[in-house]
Amino acid sequence: MCNTAHQIQSAEHLLDTEEITAENTAHTIKNTFTKRAERKAFTEEQMLHLIALHSPLEEKYRETLQCGDRVVECGGKYTGEIKYQTMYCQKRWCAVCVNRRISHLLDAYTPALDALTDPQLVTLTIPAVQITYKHITEAVDLMYYNFKRAKDRMRKRGYTLTGIRKLESNYNTIAKTANPHFHLIVEGAEEAEILQKYWLEYYPYASENAQNITPATEGTLFEIFKYQAKQVCKTGVFVAEHLDIIYQAFQDRRTLQSFGSFKKVTVEPQDALEEVYIHSQEIEPQEANIEPQKEEWEVLNVYYWRSHSYNWFNAQNKPLANTLTPDQTKYTRDLKRQRMQLLK
Repeated sequence: MCNTAHQIQSAEHLLDTEEITAENTAHTIKNTFTKRAERKAFTEEQMLHLIALHSPLEEKYRETLQCGDRVVECGGKYTGEIKYQTMYCQKRWCAVCVNRRISHLLDAYTPALDALTDPQLVTLTIPAVQITYKHITEAVDLMYYNFKRAKDRMRKRGYTLTGIRKLESNYNTIAKTANPHFHLIVEGAEEAEILQKYWLEYYPYASENAQNITPATEGTLFEIFKYQAKQVCKTGVFVAEHLDIIYQAFQDRRTLQSFGSFKKVTVEPQDALEEVYIHSQEIEPQEANIEPQKEEWEVLNVYYWRSHSYNWFNAQNKPLANTLTPDQTKYTRDLKRQRMQLLK
């Protein structure tokens, strides 16, 4: 269905670090669902392209298509508190779930990054490979093996490699190649240089210019957590077939891995069910001086996603999020226009 490439800009703007927290105002919740509406609309259109391929991941793509479709608004019987419940697919390619996961990972790993004294952002690439499941999986298996070799060699020389590693890939629609690569945060400039030296020994035909070492900054963790595969190539082209092959090759792989003393702090596991609350200070209790007791909840509204409106609506046709602007829906509309043309 998607044999032609479509010119769109990068969708990285769909990711942000602001997420719903335990304490919110009605205004912040509305704004957050507005951002989610933008991410959901774009992801939904991508899933329609990917589902049409009938790949082994079709069922999982369909699960993402229904991600966050239903938002239940509940009211507390005793406090009058309001909460919203939503179920999410938690798939790696879902922009909504990736954004939720980023917040969770930042909470877990920021203390470890803050503890480093000389953090370095390292990029390790390999020569491009054909976009086939076989070529990509074999290349990634070898990358994991060679990274372990380099780490073991450093250990024998008295260097302890500490940091975190993320596997990513982009693709080239003209050459029909993929470029799996590692982004890492490593403690120590000397360690980073030795690691890069060993890597180039294992991949003598890899471009030295494609390898990179720079000091890590405050936003480096966010950059590492963003995605496992770029939805569009460097020229801004989206090709569902190529993206699907990368997703298949990365399926069931642990793409994020810490090593050495770089450990995450204990945080609550992220559940597919999300419950968020309006700050209780904004709500007047229904009864004054009531005794503390277990809250009981009743459903006040159920909001359902409408694809053509890019929003959730309740039975009274009231929207949950703000209406998206034309700029916010541009990428989604571009993909939809391509899909409609292919259906003619």
